[in-house]
Amino acid sequence: MAKETCTDETNFERLVVLAKEGQKNALEDLVRRIQDRIYGLALRTLFLPADAEDATQEILIRIITHLDSFKGESRFTTWCFRVAANHLLSTHKRRAERWFSFERCEEAIEEALSVSSMENFKISEDHLVVEEVRLACLQGMLICLSREIRLVFILGVVFEVTSVEGSQILSITPEAFRCVFPGDGSRSKIL
Repeated sequence: MAKETCTDETNFERLVVLAKEGQKNALEDLVRRIQDRIYGLALRTLFLPADAEDATQEILIRIITHLDSFKGESRFTTWCFRVAANHLLSTHKRRAERWFSFERCEEAIEEALSVSSMENFKISEDHLVVEEVRLACLQGMLICLSREIRLVFILGVVFEVTSVEGSQILSITPEAFRCVFPGDGSRSKIL
């Protein structure tokens, strides 16, 4: 995901002011601009679309009802991710988290590979199977991690938040947020 430009953040700030003043269109625009990011975070954290949709609705309601508590001390998107992370960390285990384990992930991968090797795939189809298995492995491993570690990984790699933003979102030190990464400027693309 590309980093926001100053113009994007300025637009957010303007919309927040208007929404706090009671302008319904500004609030709707604000929600429309953040809902995909919140859903993306929820989906990668909870794995199942239905669970992510439910969590996204709950998070957006919290953002709307607590908009007055946004003081502008951080970027608006950072504040939204903090609201989302707090919600995602405090909710009970969802279906995927109760079902997934490293052993089940391994079984699913072995089954997928045996099915693909039994059929006569073209090279281009083999590439797609390999890519699907890679993504399934990554998602399976993520869902087996604790939510805290999963959120650090997702925020850092997928959403490319800085260690300072990540520490604000998760209430940890920048060093703890980036313990997996050598620094903000040298991320490797995993997803």
